[in-house]
Amino acid sequence: MESFELVDGTRFFYDKDEAFVAFYVFAWRLGCGEEAEMPRTFRMLEKAADPLAALDGMRPPRPDLTPCDFEYVFDVEHLAQHRELVIREEALEPAVDLSE
Repeated sequence: MESFELVDGTRFFYDKDEAFVAFYVFAWRLGCGEEAEMPRTFRMLEKAADPLAALDGMRPPRPDLTPCDFEYVFDVEHLAQHRELVIREEALEPAVDLSE
């Protein structure tokens, strides 16, 4: 189990593998033009004592092998400044269908 400190001094514990899976399913659903509920682990970043450090702790060991990254889906600067996780406009655009 991984954890990060919250502004109230408590810790939020999460399973890193489950957080990866939840993020990728979330990003995939956005890319399909579907409504998707933000995973709880990522919503808790808004309550983290250091949101950027908490987000860095969630990164996969090989981000170069992942289909998308946190910065593509989330406005990380907005999170750092306002403690609010906002989905970037680019992530809301449906993926291009290349199957034809």
